Amino acid sequence: MYSWQKMRDIYYADEYDPIAFKNCYHEDFLFIRETSLIDRDDFCAEIDELMSQGKLMPFDDMELIHENDDVTEVRWFQGNERIVRLNLKKDGLIWRSIVKRTPIKT
Repeated sequence: MYSWQKMRDIYYADEYDPIAFKNCYHEDFLFIRETSLIDRDDFCAEIDELMSQGKLMPFDDMELIHENDDVTEVRWFQGNERIVRLNLKKDGLIWRSIVKRTPIKT
């Protein structure tokens, strides 16, 4: 079963566990980018590589907006962008994920 807190716990563990991370994602998972779709194996491989390089997700900067059995929404600011990520859930796991970046006008 996926939850925002469980994902935070995986990232902040003393040692990153790629199996625990992958187990948060449904076997039919797709990460939706503006120009492409990324399946679970490729997505997890990208995150595993970032983690091995010490590049963590900015969880301390992320705000949990909403979470229930169907969806998780988080928001954070990075540089001059507001970033929103939506995770749709299926069978208690992340099934679809999309990120929207909005430039912040100064």
